Amino acid sequence: MYGHEPRPFAGYKFLIIDDEMMQAWRVGDMLSMLGGTVGKIAFDYDQGVAALADASWDCAVVSINLNGKLTFPLVTILEQAKIPFIYCSADADVLVDVYPELVSKVRVNKPVTINKLRDAVLLVLKARKL
Repeated sequence: MYGHEPRPFAGYKFLIIDDEMMQAWRVGDMLSMLGGTVGKIAFDYDQGVAALADASWDCAVVSINLNGKLTFPLVTILEQAKIPFIYCSADADVLVDVYPELVSKVRVNKPVTINKLRDAVLLVLKARKL
């Protein structure tokens, strides 16, 4: 599929924080197809906190809800470390009404497609360079 296509994420190291194992692996596969390296997949909140101790991430893909625990504190750590991220959630657009802090964030709804993921990640990476 992307074997002969441009690999826009070549040289970028990604962190995925998602409690849905299959979805996390699928996102990881897409990032790899786009040339990125998935350095870590955190499947729960505590693993996410531990993964954030390593500030060498170029970008993170974060679920909004990890087994009932909202990830806003994790995102605050990402923001303080100036690590770009996107939200990835089945309810991303619906949750905007409940959590106004999501309005200004880049987000994609599950199930994720490679094109939507690519576009969202490119948007936050480009914003970081400005």
